[in-house]
Amino acid sequence: MITETPYAAATSDVRESLLLDILAEAFDDDPISRWIFPDAEDRRRYLPTFFSTMLAHPWATRRTIDSSAAAIWITVQPCQPHAEEDPPDETASGGAAAPFGANGQRLRALGTALASSRPAVETYDYLFAIGVLPQCRGAGVGTALLKEGLRRADTARRGVYLEASSPGSRTLYLRHGFADLAAPVHLEDGPPVWPMWRPAVS
Repeated sequence: MITETPYAAATSDVRESLLLDILAEAFDDDPISRWIFPDAEDRRRYLPTFFSTMLAHPWATRRTIDSSAAAIWITVQPCQPHAEEDPPDETASGGAAAPFGANGQRLRALGTALASSRPAVETYDYLFAIGVLPQCRGAGVGTALLKEGLRRADTARRGVYLEASSPGSRTLYLRHGFADLAAPVHLEDGPPVWPMWRPAVS
């Protein structure tokens, strides 16, 4: 069953915790996650916090399929910055105890590198993250979750933007109507990222 919940709605901590656990486990082997959080222990520690900050976005929506897959979508409004362009400052009070420790510098570098590749349209849906637990991959749950989000975007007549973090995920999105929006973004000492766009389908 696919469930959708705006973050601001009254929901149980269990559901939020489940979504964060799914995404943290699903993205543990993701090339970008490994670049932002190169230390495995840091990655396990910080990924739930990282996804939680995206849920705090006023237009964020979370979707899950049972306990095997989860996604975060954000409806981007005119003149609204992407959430990850302004992560908490690791130099603020708390130092290394701040949300992402020294990894915050890499997170800011990622946001800066991607900023110029984002859509010029005023309003669109941003698929920030979609992940499937490793043991559930290949069963179609990720595809089902993606299709449901695309259907909702089409109903609202909004295009969808995302950033593919691996050649495999880019190939998947190409099969679902996405196309490269710009040249791959190459991070210093890091993997490429593919900005992609899918117009609304009537």
